[in-house]
Amino acid sequence: MPLEKTRLKAQFTVQAAAASSYVRFPLGQEKTIIFTSVRKAESLLTLRDDYITRLTRFDRASKAQKKGDISEAEFLETYRKNGLKWHPLEKSQLISAFQKMMLRVPYVQSLLPDEINLVKTTGREESRGAYTRANNIFFPQGSLCNPQAVLDWLLP
Repeated sequence: MPLEKTRLKAQFTVQAAAASSYVRFPLGQEKTIIFTSVRKAESLLTLRDDYITRLTRFDRASKAQKKGDISEAEFLETYRKNGLKWHPLEKSQLISAFQKMMLRVPYVQSLLPDEINLVKTTGREESRGAYTRANNIFFPQGSLCNPQAVLDWLLP
């Protein structure tokens, strides 16, 4: 293993061990991952972006698991309730997964936005799947209960 890669790996290991208290975590050069608060999660879940504005009435009803028409306001209120608080172990596992991704695919750093919001949700808003919207990655609680190898696989 090249010396630079070994040094980075050791640095990442030390940082991941201390990560449980982080809200913002530096990731490589000029990149930061942010573990959102519940309040910020609610804000990002209900952000009226392209994704939300392009949902059809059928989309909103099926995602909210309700019959009939559901207004955008009702839908957003249902979505808002899905934000959760991060557990320190979840933070450490995700930081480790991001760091491994940076080592495996070094060029990915140039493709990432400067800040990435990591949002923990119940998963009910999107059929328990992880997904992205703009600079936000939404992780359903169930995906965070998986072994580290599965979390590593979630990130390229």
